[in-house]
Amino acid sequence: MMTATSDQTGLCALCGHTKPLIKSHIFPESMYRSVYSPEMHKFIVISTNTSRSIDLKQKGIREYLLCYDCDSTHIGKYDNYAAQWLYQNIGCTPERRPMSLQCTALNYKMFRFFQLSLLWRFHIARGHHFKNVDLGEHAARIKQMILDEDPGQQYEYPCILVLQPDLFEDLSGGFICPYGFSHKGVPHYRVIAAGLLWIWVLSPDASGHDLASASVSPDGVMHILLGNQTSSNMFKKELIELENASKLQRNADKLGKWGFS
Repeated sequence: MMTATSDQTGLCALCGHTKPLIKSHIFPESMYRSVYSPEMHKFIVISTNTSRSIDLKQKGIREYLLCYDCDSTHIGKYDNYAAQWLYQNIGCTPERRPMSLQCTALNYKMFRFFQLSLLWRFHIARGHHFKNVDLGEHAARIKQMILDEDPGQQYEYPCILVLQPDLFEDLSGGFICPYGFSHKGVPHYRVIAAGLLWIWVLSPDASGHDLASASVSPDGVMHILLGNQTSSNMFKKELIELENASKLQRNADKLGKWGFS
């Protein structure tokens, strides 16, 4: 966790008090373990906008957003739980089903808060990586849920996870930053992180959504959906676009020097 010292004072995006702010992670730092260069413990940021140079960053994408107390109390413990679930497989041995991996024994409150807080962080972040996320009227409700430690109902802003088995190794090595899309008139946000596709349904009642039942339920059951050939082709196209863009950016020749191929 970060220390309480800070060289910047401002309005904490969560509690709303003017306090010293810390550089808060948007994605938890644990999710960067597969993207760090072993030589430099840094990672690269590539944009499909070839006018941008390739960035070399350390310690994840961070911004002065939260005070120490909010980062630790309302965000940090949920990040820690998610890191344990993702990388240590706590209490969950997925059972293979025809179209999903069924996970059991999840802590509904902890995992729901992690997913809600991640979406909310995308919304409050000011960096260009998150410019496409605007939760509008839903932002206040999600923020209040985090403050009140109220995980809400399963179908209230559910998050659906998808695994693409044939591309797991490719997708686990980085992030594709969030962007929004509409499905049947309902806003959604999508991000790729930790080898999974995370899809949030931006609705306070998504009980009629065709995939929402896969989200984590109050009894701790969640289904990670298995992607199909259509989604595989979509991801492959995005990866090819990023690879092509990386070759055209001004400092692309430095990738090898930084330990990235």
